Amino acid sequence: MKRNIGLGYKFISFTTILIISVASFYSFYLINHERNLLNDQLKKRGVSITNWLANNCQYGVLTEDKIILTRFIKSAILEKDVVYVGITDADGKFIANNSADKISRYLKKPKGPVKDIKIDLIKGKLIYDIVAPIVLEPEGQIGAVTEVGAQAKPSLEIIGFVNIGITTENLNLELAQIKRKIVVITVFITVIALGISLFFSNRIVRPVKELLFITQKVGEGDLTQKARIISSDEIGDLADAFNNMTDELKVSRDKIENYSRTLEQRIKERTKELEEANKELRETQAQLIQSAKMTAIGQLGAGIAHELNNPMGGIMGYAQFMLQKIAKPNFGAEDFTTCKKYLQHIEIEAQRCKAIVESLLNFSRRTKEVKPLNIKDVIEDTLIIMAHQLTLQNIEIVKQYEEHLAQVEGNPNQLQQVFTNIILNASQAMPKGGELRIAAENILDGEGRAKEVEIRFTDTGCGIAPEHLSKIFDPFFTTKMDWKGTGLGLSISYEIIESHKGKILAVSDGPGKGATFIVKLPVLKG
Repeated sequence: MKRNIGLGYKFISFTTILIISVASFYSFYLINHERNLLNDQLKKRGVSITNWLANNCQYGVLTEDKIILTRFIKSAILEKDVVYVGITDADGKFIANNSADKISRYLKKPKGPVKDIKIDLIKGKLIYDIVAPIVLEPEGQIGAVTEVGAQAKPSLEIIGFVNIGITTENLNLELAQIKRKIVVITVFITVIALGISLFFSNRIVRPVKELLFITQKVGEGDLTQKARIISSDEIGDLADAFNNMTDELKVSRDKIENYSRTLEQRIKERTKELEEANKELRETQAQLIQSAKMTAIGQLGAGIAHELNNPMGGIMGYAQFMLQKIAKPNFGAEDFTTCKKYLQHIEIEAQRCKAIVESLLNFSRRTKEVKPLNIKDVIEDTLIIMAHQLTLQNIEIVKQYEEHLAQVEGNPNQLQQVFTNIILNASQAMPKGGELRIAAENILDGEGRAKEVEIRFTDTGCGIAPEHLSKIFDPFFTTKMDWKGTGLGLSISYEIIESHKGKILAVSDGPGKGATFIVKLPVLKG
């Protein structure tokens, strides 16, 4: 059997997928963890700077001293990642800022909690926008704001806001460096792991490959091959078991070869006997078929004789009438016309006799001829030699043929014998008369083409018991206790239909309900 995927390839593939999956998952986890950590640090630093400004610029806001506020702004701007700083009064009007072209989005006086951090996208850069209130304690005492975004207490007065923008650009650069380091480390670990996997795979697969090679050699007949035992694990046990099996196979082969030589001599001695026995068997089978034909003819003899007697009697009567007419001395034109009419009747009756005799001769002839057939013609030839006997038994024949029956290939003589046996069985099943319906039709395949011809013989006789249905085609099986048959007719019919690559079966609803014999023959391939 051809192998598509080797064991080593499967092992390497599995470990590779597993290592890459684990490494990718761990790398993703580390990168995501670092991103979250750096983001938190950046936000905390921005909040800290914002709180610092809010706690130190109260005086500058109260006096609206831009010089003081600008100094604070410059100090804040020097901090890493700070891109803009703005200070407004309580109404959101700018008092000081570091960027005149900053997008003019200023907070109005807050009503309720103040959101401390927002995310903006300015000039294509991600910005954390942090806002903190500048509060003044009662009686002009300045106090620090310790929590950004908290709602001002009723005892505190909000005199302004600090607005700071923190960029994530440096964070992204740092994160990119971390990603590269993690990817390099991951790739390095993956390569090392794959190398280790390849090493162990080779250690496992190489002995298996060697064992497979030796197995192929043994399969070709070389039992001298031995597997190397290079380890004490399961593979070593397998190699040892293989060597033991090879030794046992060699012993068994020697015994078989000795026995084969003896058997070959015996076969040569018996071959001639078997050939002679087969020849006798074929001759016996042919004689059996011919004997069955003669038996059927014997059963039909009285009917055939009567069938021939009627037209022969008519011929003799017409001949005598003609002799009388011719003997008259005054033989005239009217007598000539009468004689001509008698001659026509004689010709018709003679043709009838000829058809009966030809059908009987064809039926009794031993032939192996196989040719294209119209099954309707074979049935009609059978009925010619049986019609009178069926009429005497008060059996009515009802025929139903499909208009365009497909041709079959077969031996007309043998098929006629099958139909004769079936019709004889039907007639014996209806001793007080009845109806025999003969139907023939094409059986179509899925594409609407004829694949076989089915012939049905349905009688209104005594029927077949369920326990007998599976036995009626067995040799010598019969239910006729008055010695009307030997039980070979249907068995021979079965063999004939099988030789035509067809099927024959019997169907019955039980005793007293009649029976149907079905014959199926494959159509002639055009």
